[in-house]
Amino acid sequence: RLARDLPAARFRVHSFDLAAANERVVACDMANVPLASRAADVAVFSLSLMGTNYGDFLREAGRLLRAEGGWCVVVEVRSRMGRDAGDADRWVKAVAKSMRW
Repeated sequence: RLARDLPAARFRVHSFDLAAANERVVACDMANVPLASRAADVAVFSLSLMGTNYGDFLREAGRLLRAEGGWCVVVEVRSRMGRDAGDADRWVKAVAKSMRW
C-alpha cells in the first residue's frame, strides 16, 4: 500500500515478501533482501515476523537502514507477543536487546 500511496517523485518504496502478491512485491527470503547495505531510511514489518527466525529479519533491517536516522517500524498482532500489554512490552525489549544494530 505504501508503494501505491506515496508519490514516486519523492519516495522510492521497495516491497518484499515470501511470495509476490502483485507486481510491486519482490519475492525473497526476508533474512536476505536484495538491496545494498544502508540503502533504506525506513523498514516496515507488517504482520511479517511470524517466522521462527524473525531475529534474522530484524538484523537484515539493521543492515539495510542508514546508520544515522534509520527507522524500523513493526506492526504485529498482540497475540504474537503474549496476552497482555506487559507481555508485548517484554517481547519488544527482549528483541531490541538481542539486536546488534
